[in-house]
Amino acid sequence: MQRIFLLIILILVLLLTGCGNSADNSAPDQKVKADPEISSGDVQKETPAVHIRKKYPLESGIITFERTGVIGNEKVTVYFADYGTKERRETIAEDGSVKELLFTDGENMYKLMTIEDGSKMAYIYGPGNFGTEMKFEPDPFRNSPERAEKYKFQKLDNIQIAGKDCEAYSTVTQTGKIIFAGWNGLHLYSKAELSIGKMETIAVDIKENADVDPELFKVPEDYKVQKI
Repeated sequence: MQRIFLLIILILVLLLTGCGNSADNSAPDQKVKADPEISSGDVQKETPAVHIRKKYPLESGIITFERTGVIGNEKVTVYFADYGTKERRETIAEDGSVKELLFTDGENMYKLMTIEDGSKMAYIYGPGNFGTEMKFEPDPFRNSPERAEKYKFQKLDNIQIAGKDCEAYSTVTQTGKIIFAGWNGLHLYSKAELSIGKMETIAVDIKENADVDPELFKVPEDYKVQKI
């Protein structure tokens, strides 16, 4: 099951790297390698960490998602502050166990883990300037008709997600069809219909300009920081 999960995530990351994670025009000093075929990890390795100014139009927020499909049922909570400069994703399994804690403080991306010997680790994955989530773009291929044709980009009717009127589109890869929807730059829905099964992630609650605890974007004192 873990291999299936990693395969799905890889498919989504490869596609989203070409589609999203673009900074707002209010950050003209951000320089990101323009090759859409490379991975987000490759971009971050070659790009100095910088702050994204106003990734989202909302100053802060808390979004709760429900995820279902071939990887089982999960609850995902995303917190963001400083217009998306700081972001955190918590993934909880159906049995209540923590599957993943990932956050960026605007400079670095951290993954919090407890390893086999009980040690608490905060692994630095690289620069955190893109945040943990994809920024939703309703027409990600507007400057690349060739890629729009390659991925069979299709604009869909708006859909209602957690009370928001979301723009939506679909793409097709060699492994299947993926639908994305969002509002105000927030990625609120995705559905992957792949040969190995389906996976759907949908926002069920959105708290706009919420009071988000700043400690969520800091490494806890009892964690050891290690760069990988």
